[in-house]
Amino acid sequence: MRYKIYILAIALLLSLTTISATIELGNLSHSIHDSYTKMTPLRGWVNFSVTNEPGNTIISAFDSKITLSELMDKNDIGCDIVNPYECSCFPSDCQSAFSTVDEPSETKTYTLGITTKLFGIEINENVSEITNFRFNISTNADNSCTIPLRIDLFDDGTIEYKSYEVSDEECFIDEPFGCFKLSDKEGVAPIGTTELCQRITVPPLKGFKIGANINMIGEDQSASFTMKFVGGGLDEECPINNVDSAGQVSCKLVLSTALAETTEAEVCISANEGSASKYGINFEKNNSCGFVNDENMEAHDFEIFAKPLKYAPDSKIAFDDNLFEEETNVSLNVFHHINDRYGAKCDDGCIIPLRIYSGIPQSVTLSKLIVDYNVGGLNTPGSNQTNFTDIDSTPALFTSAFIDYDLDSADLLTPSDTNVTELELKIGDKSINQNISIIKIPSILHIVPSSVATLVPTKFFAIISEPGNLTYAWDFGDNSLSQTTQTNFIRHTYNALGTYSLKLNITNEQGTTSKTISVNVIAPFNAINETIVDYRARLRAIDNNLFVLSDKVQERVTKVLDTVDLKSAINRIEGQYKELFETDSEELVKLMKQLIELSVPVSFGTSLEVKPSPFIQSSSRLDVDIMGEFGGG
Repeated sequence: MRYKIYILAIALLLSLTTISATIELGNLSHSIHDSYTKMTPLRGWVNFSVTNEPGNTIISAFDSKITLSELMDKNDIGCDIVNPYECSCFPSDCQSAFSTVDEPSETKTYTLGITTKLFGIEINENVSEITNFRFNISTNADNSCTIPLRIDLFDDGTIEYKSYEVSDEECFIDEPFGCFKLSDKEGVAPIGTTELCQRITVPPLKGFKIGANINMIGEDQSASFTMKFVGGGLDEECPINNVDSAGQVSCKLVLSTALAETTEAEVCISANEGSASKYGINFEKNNSCGFVNDENMEAHDFEIFAKPLKYAPDSKIAFDDNLFEEETNVSLNVFHHINDRYGAKCDDGCIIPLRIYSGIPQSVTLSKLIVDYNVGGLNTPGSNQTNFTDIDSTPALFTSAFIDYDLDSADLLTPSDTNVTELELKIGDKSINQNISIIKIPSILHIVPSSVATLVPTKFFAIISEPGNLTYAWDFGDNSLSQTTQTNFIRHTYNALGTYSLKLNITNEQGTTSKTISVNVIAPFNAINETIVDYRARLRAIDNNLFVLSDKVQERVTKVLDTVDLKSAINRIEGQYKELFETDSEELVKLMKQLIELSVPVSFGTSLEVKPSPFIQSSSRLDVDIMGEFGGG
């Protein structure tokens, strides 16, 4: 095996075009199950070897595919470490290789849209030390609601720099006041030291203008307030001082870290000491998503807002040690990179890749590159590089002995057509053909929930692709007896913390299919919080899906599904939960039972839409007189 790796490395250095990639199937090449339901993963294994095969080689079946490197990852085959699989890759870290595609230049200018750009720095001498590494980036980007510029040194997925400065310019969102509607106003509530809060869905940004529209209700006009923002794991606040008149008041809040995703935040206002009840705020109680943060957790909507702020890009960035908040030695990191990938032997070229992520249209210029390095001991003269170059990325090449690959985790799905009987599994330029059957039994799409509270009887649901006369066999993986039902739900209590494998088999006259999920059993104190967050996310999705439907459909749906009552119940339970401690086990179990009794749908959407048809007549096309002759009313 070592001999093969040596030949591979020499061939790459001399000429990439001389390498021949090969895939060989084993003498016993596969064992694949022959019976499936629609759109379920293939099960079984395949056996093959590879020589100099690119990591992006495709393995496919029907309409699904996976790359060679992804299949190796899913089978925990690490060719970049000592392993029992006789497997190696080039470069030795199994990451992409790079090659230059143009002449080096001291300055590079790129006109970018919402895209990425890969460039690099090439060193052509053996290196013993990098003593200096820096360059400049300038941009003409405007303020934007997306991160305008990110830089990934080494193109390894780790972002070393983001344009995170926050401007005072606002981004547009649909509902900056959450579900507060001024047209539903019921009165004015005094702003005291108890927090008045509004739930507002905000985008994943770093800066926000948060505040409220206030009314004067006292004689003394001088007041100050505190605004609080709770969401995305953050709990931060900013002051509003020297208020002396009614109207809109606000403060600029720059979060300690940007939100990772769209978040339902709680934005609260409270009066500081000496300022209570001098001002009031409009409120209403129609479909409330806000609350008074006291022991009763009263549901109200308040005229509180959160408006996201745009990023303000730096027009000129010096990429060096001083760019980072934490102490960073960029030169040392660069040396470690070329030492790990190339052994610091750069006579034939070591490339330091960098990738720019552009979030908006802009012109970016790279300049003033300085890479100082030593080529020998301490007494040898130094060298430097001042040129950038465009580079191309090519996948790593893999060489391995014959390996059994498990297909179960590859997510190569069977077709939705039950008439298909032939499987062609393609592995690069090789094929495995086998007859299979797609039985007419519904697929198990989901089993919920996957996170539950210990000691709490929990209803588990199987979401099935289509109805039918089915038998459900449940194995909860906790040494309890398996149970069989004729319905797609069952109650079960886990008595100990931990992670369990829940396996469900469903059976009809055509056969059996199964699905296994991991169930995380956690303490009730944590489970209540997770469940509340999950329920609110579900209800937001339902509201969004309802919004696009007609008024009549919305009216019929809301008769069956009362989201207003569900939201109120969740708010009530949350209020009681906030009064408890982790040691209040009995009360927490009671609250968790109340939560799981709430019928909050996992999803909601349109399953069928009937389009206008000439066979469904409009009133203008019906002859009512003739209908009357036949007794029509």
